[in-house]
Amino acid sequence: MAFARILGNKIHILHNVREGQHVRQQRLHAFDTAADVRAVLDSKPEWTLFCDSLDLVLGGRSRVDRQRLRAQLTQMVETVPGQGQSDPLEEVAGRLVGMLEGLRKPLSPSQRKSMERARQPLTKLCALLEEKLTLLGEEEPVKEDAMQPMNATGLAESPAEQCLDDGLELYEQGKWDEARKTFVRGLQLKPDHVDLLVHLGLCEMMYHNTEMALAHFDRAATFGQQEADRLIASDPTEYIKECDRPPEASTGTSEEENMDDDLPTPLYSHLEFRPFFRALTNKAVALIDQKRYEEAIETLLLCQSYQALDGTFNMIGACYLSLGDVETASRWHREMLWAEARYVTALIQFRLGKTEDALENLLIGIPWNPHIGRMLAGIEKPDTIRYHGALRPWHEASEFMHRDGHLFRSDSGFKALVHCVLDDPAIDELLAELTEVEQRLKAERGYRRPEHVMQFVNGCPEESFLSHHAPRLLARFQESGGPYWLPREGDVLSVTVVEQKSQNWRVHLHGCPSTAFYFRPKGLPLTGSVDSTIGVRVAKSWRYKRNLYVSGTVDTR
Repeated sequence: MAFARILGNKIHILHNVREGQHVRQQRLHAFDTAADVRAVLDSKPEWTLFCDSLDLVLGGRSRVDRQRLRAQLTQMVETVPGQGQSDPLEEVAGRLVGMLEGLRKPLSPSQRKSMERARQPLTKLCALLEEKLTLLGEEEPVKEDAMQPMNATGLAESPAEQCLDDGLELYEQGKWDEARKTFVRGLQLKPDHVDLLVHLGLCEMMYHNTEMALAHFDRAATFGQQEADRLIASDPTEYIKECDRPPEASTGTSEEENMDDDLPTPLYSHLEFRPFFRALTNKAVALIDQKRYEEAIETLLLCQSYQALDGTFNMIGACYLSLGDVETASRWHREMLWAEARYVTALIQFRLGKTEDALENLLIGIPWNPHIGRMLAGIEKPDTIRYHGALRPWHEASEFMHRDGHLFRSDSGFKALVHCVLDDPAIDELLAELTEVEQRLKAERGYRRPEHVMQFVNGCPEESFLSHHAPRLLARFQESGGPYWLPREGDVLSVTVVEQKSQNWRVHLHGCPSTAFYFRPKGLPLTGSVDSTIGVRVAKSWRYKRNLYVSGTVDTR
């Protein structure tokens, strides 16, 4: 049963979920202000859409008692201090009246000019108020066959499409609340409009209402699939699904694959299918955000059955990597035209034991976008602000860490590998050169990047660069006792005990005091005292804040 509660400065819609002998509260939605609640309550279509969205979030486990919830919300907005009876138009008018009443004679020249400028808009405002109150009375619903604006092709544009255009303009300006209201207005006219549902879900994602966003994406995917199937059935020779194509006609979204005139046109090339693909991919993003990786994979495979979009391969690979299935992740993940893909590929190869291949991908990815590497190494920190669709490298790196940073969080060995590349003098000199070129590009008109710099900026350095640096960095990374060294499971190390504590012993390799690290013994060690030499059988090794930690047992042989 959904119910409303005031928590902090927000009004939350909650639902009790029983898990065994315990009951937890699931958040279905959150209103920032009572005015937002009033806007939903005052509009019957918006209230219906809101309740339908809550029912979708509940997923059939329960249904919203709309009458009871409406009574709760109505009571709350009337009792919240300073918000229940607030009206934006009345507040603005009240402030204006208060300002005018505060003026005293004689007026200053600036006050007189200000009032002269305000006279015409205020006169127009009074006329508009009279017109709205006397002529319109109660707002009439917009009809689909009303006079429609013309789009760029000269064809009549429906009111729902006009709402989509207006909402997209607001969305791109960062006015997500206004964009959301515009999308809702369009859905009142056309409830099955796929693009309106998708962008309404994106607005909810901006406010971290993932459950509500997922409900909108799910509806969009359902309506989109129905429309896609209808179009395919209407013209099966023109519209062909990926799963129905012969192997030689397998498609992608790259230009080279779509150049052959003899092959059927991929579905993504038809604009009428793109809202459906947007619905599926955004639904997968919302599921991944909730760590529901298996469901995300199912959604992405459904997308691939219609067309194998390039981005879906990496999304499926990332899902399998999050589930710990590195082998399957390596089969799905591709090296695309994005710098972050190189980092994920390097992580997969590192976990498969292909350290040199991982280094080659880092040598491509780090010059391409060094901010990701520095954030992984802890040198830079991602911003708390999310950047959706950002183009600047630092913003892309920050958003990547928010979205996929969890893949790297528990792998200190890979972070040490990133440190190994960033700390290298030759790579550091290269990054400094790239930074200088970018600064000159901004400061000097007509300046162009040198050809060798363009190779790194585009993520395609020469093979000689990789073959020269990768083996050298691999030897440095695997140097026993070096700053990036990680002992492997099963290795037996001969160490001298420097300091002995209950949990961590400080030790160093026998005969090499500069290789100090921390040993965490498992169980009760049979031998070991300060300045004694013991054998350590490695069970696990990791790095934390550049310090090496090894857990294992004392080898008595």
